[in-house]
Amino acid sequence: MSRNDYVSPKLGYPKAIEFAKRAISLDMTLADPHAVLAMIQQDFEWEWDKAQTGFRRAIELNPSYSTAHAWYALYLGHVGRCEQGITEAKRAIELDPLGPRGYQSLSEEYLFAHQYDKAIEAAETLIELSAESRIPYGFRGVAEVEKGMYDEAIADFQKAGKQLRPGESTGRLIGRLGHAYAISGRIADANRILHELESQPVPASPESSPLPPPGRAMGIGLVQLGLGNYRLALEWLEKAADERDAAIVHLKCEPIFSSVRGEPTYEALLHKIGLDRASLGN
Repeated sequence: MSRNDYVSPKLGYPKAIEFAKRAISLDMTLADPHAVLAMIQQDFEWEWDKAQTGFRRAIELNPSYSTAHAWYALYLGHVGRCEQGITEAKRAIELDPLGPRGYQSLSEEYLFAHQYDKAIEAAETLIELSAESRIPYGFRGVAEVEKGMYDEAIADFQKAGKQLRPGESTGRLIGRLGHAYAISGRIADANRILHELESQPVPASPESSPLPPPGRAMGIGLVQLGLGNYRLALEWLEKAADERDAAIVHLKCEPIFSSVRGEPTYEALLHKIGLDRASLGN
């Protein structure tokens, strides 16, 4: 739920940790909770070496567990080992050729490797498998942006938005749409998206303290990137990191952030997340 903007990461991830650890205490040979903990160590705790160990442990316990291979593929891409990530994603597909996770990871890995046509191809296979899901349209849209296919990307992001389920936040997705508007020259539409994101109501936690709407900070940061407001973009990306938005782990690998790479604030943020020193070895 936290990975997909249903609830605040600071509420959802601790619960996931609690239940994964309970599952392991009941049966240490289960691969599933080891993979879940590894994903949390990556997305929420930024413990990159521990995450790699956890993914490998899950695969060791169940080499046929497709999801572990698909999630490990994402880890490899996030730390800059895209070719290995592509191999892991393909292995996930071999193990579960009709499941979505392998193709999701493959599309992302090709995106990280700047192989945009292949990223689109993997997303289109995913659409064939699960046309009712918003996810593959978003993946295709992201790759289309990098190819300069802005009209197609905007159409895909809009299509994805129409398939959101009740209660699902739209922060990141709206941000992608706003970014596409901005870099395609539709500045008024991009500013409209900014206003929409900034106007999102702030929910309360169970302790009645305010919580930022999940995905909003990341979404605003993406729109500001598209508008060329790099200082503001980095400020919002810092907020997304403070909120533990899972998408912040794309900072090192995703092409959308190329315009701010090398900026002191970007480098400091990369260091904060630990991606400047995450394992690049085997």
